[in-house]
Amino acid sequence: MGRFLIGVALVATLLVGIVTDRVWAQRDVDIVRPLDGSVVRETVKVLVPVDSVPEDGFITCSVDGKFQCATAAKSEDGQYFIFNWNTKEGNPDQKIPPAQDGRHTITVQAYDAAGRKSGNPKEIVVSVANNAAKFMPSEGLKLRYNQRVAHACKYEFKYVLNMKSAQGSTSVASTVGQAVEGASGVVKRSIEDVMSSGTVLVRQKLDGVLQTYQQGQAVPMVGLTTRALYDVEDAMGRVTYVMRSSSPGVAIGVNLPNLPAQRVHIGDVWYQKDLIFRDVMTGAGVEANTVNTLEALEWEGGQPCAKIKSTFSGSMRIPFSKVFVEPVEVVSGETTTYFGFQVGEVVSSVTKAVIRARVSPSVISNLTQGLVNPGIASTPMPVPTYAMPQPDSISGAMEYPSAGMWSAAPSTGVASTNEPVDVEMEIVQTLALTQ
Repeated sequence: MGRFLIGVALVATLLVGIVTDRVWAQRDVDIVRPLDGSVVRETVKVLVPVDSVPEDGFITCSVDGKFQCATAAKSEDGQYFIFNWNTKEGNPDQKIPPAQDGRHTITVQAYDAAGRKSGNPKEIVVSVANNAAKFMPSEGLKLRYNQRVAHACKYEFKYVLNMKSAQGSTSVASTVGQAVEGASGVVKRSIEDVMSSGTVLVRQKLDGVLQTYQQGQAVPMVGLTTRALYDVEDAMGRVTYVMRSSSPGVAIGVNLPNLPAQRVHIGDVWYQKDLIFRDVMTGAGVEANTVNTLEALEWEGGQPCAKIKSTFSGSMRIPFSKVFVEPVEVVSGETTTYFGFQVGEVVSSVTKAVIRARVSPSVISNLTQGLVNPGIASTPMPVPTYAMPQPDSISGAMEYPSAGMWSAAPSTGVASTNEPVDVEMEIVQTLALTQ
């Protein structure tokens, strides 16, 4: 009798397993976000409930029949698989272009741990709407910064100098594309006063800890004393005066692009002088003549924005570099700015510039030593000293202090020759509205 009961139990267990497998095989995966028929833009979060996928299983996602991913991260609460579909950039790694405005089909298929399909795929249709051209007035768009007193916003910034190549040097091959210098942090900008001339007093101050990059290593500047930086700006963002608080410390600020004085339509081009880079540690800046184009009106960061492409080139200083203290050749420079014209704020801005220069091999060694051999500590970056800027004799605008205050790191003795080499570097400056 005991053996009979054991046999019955084993059969029952097998039947439960078979039934369970059949249930999973028949159960369809689900998509809870976005909703079928909804309008989407920018980065779309596709949410798939974990409990609609077999245990230890996974999902695949495709858009319009084109495979997107075979894995998806889980939400913090562990209840959903999340696939982020970037409709504006597509998937460059898989050569998938951005999504055109209009209807698109998202398909999700569930698989069990053995890689077998589980149930039927789930399909939804959504409408991508990144274009914001409907906001363009017939007379053209007037782009102006928000000049309301007490208006405040925070910008997350990052400046990095990436190694691209060094002539005749094989020791830096592994460092190509890595950040050898730079800084990052958050700056708060606030409108302190409005003047009768139509200009405003803007206060900028570091919010949190400044982080610098030395030989590819991130170094938080804990204990750094900072003070406020004040700009007098017009509604187009042009700085006519720069001041610093009399309190001790380093004044840290970010630069925002200048806006056109005239109304503009999509495709319009204008020429102006812009502050391209600003050293967050000293306030030293680099101006250049830029060619600017209003490429489109697009949604970015949840706001309808003017997408402005600005190009520049020529000889200029790199203000935040402790190595390139002499002017270098900017082979190509480009800034893409998304300006939220309804809120009067830059939503995001990315500047990329390729520079070429002749430097000694010891400089390359100093820049890359921490990258090649992470066990070697990077050289501590000194806090620079600088003189207060003085007004020029024409417009009263404050001159930025010299960018040559950085001292080069001591030589590591790695170089075998003192003959200068040609290097190519990439400057990347990003700015993103965080509040």
